[in-house]
Amino acid sequence: MPTKSKTAPRRTSSLRRPATAAVMEKQIPGRARTALVAAARRAKAKRLNTMEVVNGTLVLVSPDGERTVVKSVEPGITVKIGLKISLR
Repeated sequence: MPTKSKTAPRRTSSLRRPATAAVMEKQIPGRARTALVAAARRAKAKRLNTMEVVNGTLVLVSPDGERTVVKSVEPGITVKIGLKISLR
């Protein structure tokens, strides 16, 4: 009868260790920017309309470059470092 062999757990190399939360948080803006650029490229490649905010105004941009003002938008809020917000 064959015996089951136990294999040792895999060790991750120092290059593959999970990143800490702080390191991951620092990567968010860059990753978001990359995702936004990629989404915009895909939309343009498919000749879809896109929306963007220009000087506090939401603008619809058609594939041929025509811009249509949709509405005014309020500016974003500034958040102080260390601010704690509780969600309900």
